[in-house]
Amino acid sequence: MKQTHSEDVDFETIAADVAKLRADLERLTDQLKQRGGAGVTQAISEAAGRAGELEEVVEGVVKAHPLTSVVVAAAIGLVAGTMLRR
Repeated sequence: MKQTHSEDVDFETIAADVAKLRADLERLTDQLKQRGGAGVTQAISEAAGRAGELEEVVEGVVKAHPLTSVVVAAAIGLVAGTMLRR
C-alpha cells in the first residue's frame, strides 16, 4: 500500500504534537515541584486546556486517516510497553 505525502505529513504532525505535549507536561511538572503545591489548580487547568486542544487535533487526523492512526497507535503502544518493562 503506497502512502501519500499527506499521510506522511499527518504522521509527522502527530509526532510533533505528541513531542510538544510531552515537553509541556515536563514543564508543568517542573513548575509543580518548584511551587511545592501552590498554584496546583492553575497548573492542572493549563494541562487540561492543552490536552483538550491536542485531543481535537488528534481526533481530526484519526477521522481523516484511520488506518495510519491505527499503525501510529500500535507503534506508540509498542514503545510504551518496551519502556515500562525496564
